[in-house]
This record gives sequence, C-alpha cells and structure tokens, in this order.
Amino acid sequence: SEELRLGSNLAKEIWYPDIYFRNSKKEYFHNNTQPNRLIRIRGDGKVVTSSRLSITAKCDMSFSDFPFDVHTCNLVFSSYQYTKHDLWLQWHEDSPVEVSVNEAGGVGLRLLQFNLTHSSFTSTTMKTLTGEYSSLIICFQFERYISYYIINTYLPCYLLVFLSQVSFWINKEATPARMTYGS
Repeated sequence: SEELRLGSNLAKEIWYPDIYFRNSKKEYFHNNTQPNRLIRIRGDGKVVTSSRLSITAKCDMSFSDFPFDVHTCNLVFSSYQYTKHDLWLQWHEDSPVEVSVNEAGGVGLRLLQFNLTHSSFTSTTMKTLTGEYSSLIICFQFERYISYYIINTYLPCYLLVFLSQVSFWINKEATPARMTYGS
C-alpha cells in the first residue's frame, strides 16, 4: 500500500520504453505549468507512469456509403528500438482502454458528425526490415450522425426544390410575380 510519488523532473532518471505511435501525424506533450507526467513507485516494485499527450493520427476512410458510413480508426503504438525479444508490450487485463463517460451515462467523447460506437484493443507483432516489434492497437469505431446531414443538407435541398415548384402554381399571366418568386 506504500507508494512513492516522484516529481516530473526525475522522469529522465528512470528508464522508459521508446514507444511511438506508428500512424501519428502530429504529437504534443502538455507542459502547462510543469510537464504533465505522473511517476509512482509502488511498494511491490512496480513503476506507474503516465503522460498527457495529444495525438493527431491518420485514419483511412471509405466514403462509398456516405452519409450512412461507419469508420474504424486504429491507433497503433510500439517500440522504435527494442524488438519483441527485448520489450514485450501487453494490455492491462482489467480495463486497458478507458473512454470517458458523461453525466447521462453515454460516451463522453463527442464529435460534430460522428458517434463513437465501439472501442476495442488487441496486441500484435509488426515485422519490419529491422526486426519484429511488439505492438498494441486500439480500434475506435465511429458512426456518422445521419441527423446532422438531414438537417444541414437534405432538408434545405428538399425545401429549395419544393419552393422552386411553387412558382408553377401561380397564374401564368402573373409573370412578374412568378419571376420574383422564382428568383
């Protein structure tokens, strides 16, 4: 039950695996007032570390079913230097992926056009020219909100087509009224 909490300035004194995100485009470590890094050494010898990191990752999408599309985006991370014989990555057994939950009990992650419907995790081995590396993969499944497109695209288009047809109901001798209404 004893635990030693260390400051973030001692992080460089502890060995860390050289984890990198394979499909990242941009990463950012948060350093608001101090580096956002947690380091704890437990009484049983386990070291717990955590860092606050924002990642922009690449996700290949197929828009063939647009706007009824569902996309699966992966976040893949592994070691850069250490092969699977030197470093083996594995998920924590209890709850390896935590997605925040809002007050209503739904998923806390909210995007304008998408709903996070499912998240899963797996581990694998990646083969490259320099060796085989242990890797972890988080899969997020996103489903597009159809109501967003109904309200912002379909409904205005239907109204525009409907209103353009109303000018044909006006008497054909009332040309100025028809032209004004049509334009």
